[in-house]
Order: sequence, then C-alpha cells, then structure tokens
Amino acid sequence: MKRWFIAFFLLAQTAAAQLPAGWYRASVLRPDGAALVFNFEAQRTTGSLRLYIRNGSERLLVEEVREQGDSLFAEMPFFEARLRFRVLPNDRLTGTWSKGTAGADLELPVTATPGGEERFPGSRPASGQLAPKWAVTFTRPNGTERPALALFEQNGSAVTGTFLTPSGDYRYLEGVLDADTLRLSCFDGSRAYLFTAALRNGQLTAGRFYSNAAPVETWRAVADARATLPDTVLQTQLKPGFTRLSFRFPDLTGQPVSLDDERFRGKVVVVQLMGSWCPNCLDESRFLSTFYNEYREKGVEVVALAYELTLQPERIRSGLGKLVQRIGIRYPVLVAPVTVSDPQKTEKTLPQLNSVHYFPTTIFLAKDGSVHKIHQGFYGPGTGEYFTRFRDDFYRTINRLLNE
Repeated sequence: MKRWFIAFFLLAQTAAAQLPAGWYRASVLRPDGAALVFNFEAQRTTGSLRLYIRNGSERLLVEEVREQGDSLFAEMPFFEARLRFRVLPNDRLTGTWSKGTAGADLELPVTATPGGEERFPGSRPASGQLAPKWAVTFTRPNGTERPALALFEQNGSAVTGTFLTPSGDYRYLEGVLDADTLRLSCFDGSRAYLFTAALRNGQLTAGRFYSNAAPVETWRAVADARATLPDTVLQTQLKPGFTRLSFRFPDLTGQPVSLDDERFRGKVVVVQLMGSWCPNCLDESRFLSTFYNEYREKGVEVVALAYELTLQPERIRSGLGKLVQRIGIRYPVLVAPVTVSDPQKTEKTLPQLNSVHYFPTTIFLAKDGSVHKIHQGFYGPGTGEYFTRFRDDFYRTINRLLNE
C-alpha cells in the first residue's frame, strides 16, 4: 500500500500542468521595478503546447515547450534564451527569463496572467496623432548622446513601430498612446524593451528607455519627415595594399571551409559577419537564406562567419545550431576562433580589414575574389521603406556583379 501511494505521488508530480490555451500578458520585472510587457498565445495541437510571442506583426513560434508537474519550460528558438514558469491554481504564471551572455546568464523574474491579449489594458483614448517619422536623441547614463530615428504607425490608441540607429533597428515594437503617454515594448528572447515618453506640442519628451537589466537611458524626439541618421558610423574598410579576403575556419561539423575552396571560385560571394546572439543578424540571416535559395543556381555563394559570446563548443553548437536549423540555412556557417568581445577579433580572423565595428556586416566579393563593397548593419522588415531600400540595393549589387 505504501509503495502504491509513493508511485501515485510521483506520477502526480510529473503529470502535465495542462496550461489552458489562449492569450497571456507577461511582464519581465527589472530590479528597478519597471515591467517590460509582452503578450503570448498558448496553443494546443494534438496534445502538444506551443507559444506564439507577439510583437506587432511578428509571431515568434516557441515549439520546445515541456510541461512537468506544475512547471512549464520553454526553450526560445534563438539567443540561448528560455522561460521557466510555475503554473498557479488560477492559471497565473510566475517564473524567470534567462539568456546566455558573455559572462553569467542574465536572469530576471517573469509573471503572466491569462486573458492578456491587450498589451497595455485600460488605456485612454489618444490625445493626438503621432507623426510617422521622428528625429531621436538618446542620452546614455554617462551623459553622452546617440542619434536615432523613430518610425510609428498609429491606429486609434494602438501604436507599432521601431527605432533605427546607424547600425541597425530595434525590430518590432508594439504599444499604445495612452492619452498623451506613449508606451512601446517588445520581447524576443534576447531583448526585453520598454519605451515611454510624453507627447507635448508635437514633441516627445521625458522619454525613458528600459532594456533588459541595463541602466535606463533617456530620450527625446522631434517630428521630422526629412530626418536622416548622421554619417558618424565607424567604417569597416580594407587595409591599404589588400583587395581580397582570406580565411579558413570550421563549420558546425568541424569541416574547414576557405574562400579558396572550389565552391567559391569564379562566383559572386556574400560574406556575412554575424552572431547567434544578435537580433539584427537573425533578420539578415532570414533574408540571406531566402536570397541564397533563389540565387545559388545563378553563380552566387553565401558564407557566414559567426563571432559568438563564448568559445565553449557545446554552447556554440546549441545557440548557432538552433539558428541554422530554425531558419533552414543552407549556406556554410563558420565559427570564428575568437569571441565577439575580443578586442583583437579582426586581427585574428580578418587581418585584411581595418576593424569590424558592427554586427551584422556584409561583404560583397566579385567573381575574381576582390572585395567590391562592405555594408555595415541591417534594417529588417520591421523598418518598412528602409528594409525595402536595402533589399533593392542588395539585389542591384548582386546582379551588377553577376553581369561583370
């Protein structure tokens, strides 16, 4: 009888929590008390549970979800990130979000409540209409400033948009204009963001930017349809006397790959400098994967060189391998023998370049192997016309090199 009771108890402890399907409103809780809000939908298909994290028009599918006892474990598809929840009797969730970094994992508390399709419930009617484009100034905690652009779309009180910096964008943001208070947030596993500001006389003032557990930045913005980003980006260039790149690094199977290999000879080659920790690299990898499937038979090759947060083989295989598998990347992805934080990463991997400043960086090689063009950063599909402009210029460059 006692053995039967113990067996029954253990079975009950490992029984699935059976989280109800539907929408949940979640909050990542910072040490300063700020709540970085996002929404996700739980769906059940043939008994398995999936989560869809919503950021504007993005639906980020989380397939690796395991239920055990009163606990739920969700492995994010990218960024070495995971969610761990305890399911409470009223279907509320409490737990942690953790993600890999160059040092100790970042870990912050997370809560979620059912019925949370709205991101900021109880919002008041908007007091005005946001202009589509804004010139933005962020101020770091040390007092230095950095420029950006903001792109917004407003429908009633609902607002979506993003911020652009000289090297990339903040991807899909979603929120509201609550009377005169702007609130925008996102969560993708790598980043949990919250932007707030007050709309006053056609300007956005008293802005605050909360990013993961980092110190708060302030910001302000002025509506400006002609706003552009200043050309202050440090440029990656070939050193004098060099016209070509040369490298030989292993792919995820350990097989060494070099630009001297037969598969690259006489072809237009796109070299992607990236990392599995980088959200803009994720968006560019999706773009390049689609492009490669379209152009590989036309004499084009793509090869990625990944600069990771660590040199631990198991972490590299896990983080980079998940990205390759999820996107379905068919071009070689090589592993740099240095971390992204190594101050000598360029000298140790691509000594023909002066320095690699931003990720991603994309390098176009002509058929003779010479460097034709170097492009820094990436504006993803969340940036609208900026993504379209990049895409059109990318294809023009490729077709020009193919016709030479």
